[in-house]
Amino acid sequence: MTSLKIANEYFRGGLFEDALSVYQRLLEEHPELSQTIGFNIKLCEKRIPSVKAGYSDVTKIDGRPLVSVIIPSHNVENFIDECLLSVRNQTLKNIEIIVVDDGSSDLTVEKISKHCAADSRIVLISNSRASGNSGTPRNQGIRYCSGEYISFVDSDDWIEPGMLFDLHGKASSTGSDIVSSSGFFRENSDGSTETVKTKFNGFSLGDGSTRKDLFLSAHYPIAWFRIYKRAFVVDNHIRFGETSTSADLPFSFKSLFLASSIDVVDSIYYHYRFDRPGSTINHRKGEKSFQLFEAYKKIIKFLDKKNSKVEYFPYVLYKALGDYTYNSRFLEVGLKARFRKEMASLAGELYDRNNSLEILSDYWRGLLSDLLKYRQPKTLNDEGSDAASGDLRGPKVSVIVPAYNVQSYIEQCCRSVLDQTISDIELLIIDDNSSDGTSEYLEKLSKSDPRVCLIKCSRQTGNPATPRNIGIARARGEYLAFVDSDDWVDSEMYGHLYQAAKNAEADIASARHFFRHTDNKVETLTINYKTISKTSDQNAAFSSGYFSNIWNRIYLREFIISNDIYFPKIFVSEDFCFSAVAHALADKTVTADGGWYHYRYFREGSTTDVRRGLKGVKTVDAFPIMIGYFNTYLISEGVYKRILKKQLESFLYTFNIIEKSYQTEFVSKLRMYAPHFLDKLDPGQWTAAEIKKISQIFPNVRSDESNIAKSFKN
Repeated sequence: MTSLKIANEYFRGGLFEDALSVYQRLLEEHPELSQTIGFNIKLCEKRIPSVKAGYSDVTKIDGRPLVSVIIPSHNVENFIDECLLSVRNQTLKNIEIIVVDDGSSDLTVEKISKHCAADSRIVLISNSRASGNSGTPRNQGIRYCSGEYISFVDSDDWIEPGMLFDLHGKASSTGSDIVSSSGFFRENSDGSTETVKTKFNGFSLGDGSTRKDLFLSAHYPIAWFRIYKRAFVVDNHIRFGETSTSADLPFSFKSLFLASSIDVVDSIYYHYRFDRPGSTINHRKGEKSFQLFEAYKKIIKFLDKKNSKVEYFPYVLYKALGDYTYNSRFLEVGLKARFRKEMASLAGELYDRNNSLEILSDYWRGLLSDLLKYRQPKTLNDEGSDAASGDLRGPKVSVIVPAYNVQSYIEQCCRSVLDQTISDIELLIIDDNSSDGTSEYLEKLSKSDPRVCLIKCSRQTGNPATPRNIGIARARGEYLAFVDSDDWVDSEMYGHLYQAAKNAEADIASARHFFRHTDNKVETLTINYKTISKTSDQNAAFSSGYFSNIWNRIYLREFIISNDIYFPKIFVSEDFCFSAVAHALADKTVTADGGWYHYRYFREGSTTDVRRGLKGVKTVDAFPIMIGYFNTYLISEGVYKRILKKQLESFLYTFNIIEKSYQTEFVSKLRMYAPHFLDKLDPGQWTAAEIKKISQIFPNVRSDESNIAKSFKN
């Protein structure tokens, strides 16, 4: 049915209104497909913003806050009170305030904690060790937040009371991806205030406006005078840079490039405290100023991914020349020559891609001509560039451990990671607001070992995905690893996996087996991991045993970050989602011959344990979220079918362990989605043994493979 394929393509491309229109027409023509098409219609409706006739600041969207305000903080004890009070006093009351403190050593955390106690809307995420940039804590906040829209406020700034009410009011009436104010107030160190009007216009697909005009504004990289639809940010994998300067440039560029609609409110609300000691402006004076070029590398890679949109390179060059001139005002004299050389390489790279200079004035053309004289015979893709002089390199492996009320196990877990034979390692522990002795132990450990970064959440997230995502955003290792807090690893594990990954230049390295501990019984389980490469069948990975187990592997961090692979916010199967996308996008995987992970199976309170009860039923409720998650990645149709087959196998596993009192409800919910599986799965994929398992849930399934689809729909 070609119309169904067209609708599916619209959906995968993010054109949800177009997809909905086709689905609805199909439903009228083919009512017998109500289950399949009805499910797709529900997915579309969830992704299309509701346009309201009126506006109320007490209305919630699906029980969520209307706006999540993300505030990164570091040593701002003199400013944080004013900042938080301005956000707490917003006339829009239904908000959540997420403060991510990045290793403050003054009284900042104590002051934030007092605000938390006074206002239940505030959540504090605190890193025991600083990342050294404003992008990382913002990314952590994005991974935690749940609001319909996202706002960013710097912890030394403040906002007018009506800002969120007005911006969200515009957003609620138009459904725009981004709503911006028309400027900001610059608060100078001498006590004076300047009103800065931005040259920033709205934009909407199909109304004749020109997207490229957005990039002619010198202020377009600023993230904090706008609000952003959270689904737009998450589904398009938009992140801040992890640099000390220009961290907001990649985020803002991608946002403006991808937004379907942008609106502007003709008012100013944001107070920007300029040039205070310790601010990002001060980072532009020394070696960290060279991280500016890392930000532009990300922009160029992004445009290359978008089929080399060369028409945008002049606009990137225009902004880069402005940043170079601005940064040179602050730079130490001894660094100016090297900074000019780096800028010459950047300018040359952009000029080579598109040498159109129409948007440049005579002044900027003259500056460009002068810079090109200093160009060196290297490109932005060269390794070891001076642009990395901000020491962006981290340890070899970052091990991420989410922890909640595991005081009986946490010491064994942490010690097993810290006692690795590979010494260049960091341990990131995310304490999800434990109420037993877990927190006390982790506090002592983080103070005694510099390799440990403790990340504390003042409010429990209620799922294993969010803590892991917060850890990914903070990690600095060349490779990432995950350990559950009730498990432990042998001392050789990460040394072997790291060496195997490096030797093969692999995105993922897996152990060959692991140990499962059930009561006093220990089993050695072979994984049968199927490796893949660019020249092999990508589908092979999905026939690997224990496919969902994320903890017996390591993942190249650059691969995970560049593809923005994260865990969806569901209680179970979040690891399956992560593993499926990682293997769908990986260029190469490798197996290390051995096993070093010790998995504590069916521990009371573990996800495996609770899966036997009501939360086992809720795994089915999460299915639409999972489908939406997969649709945001560029996954081929063949691989997507394999993913769905693997997910159905996971549901079969849950059916086998769930308590009998929940089986009827579990089966009833799963049957709602059966047509969706069969729409994507080929009958020839099923073995006789698999069909026998499926028939436990769907009695109408017959042993003849060619009749599976028909049996399901009956």
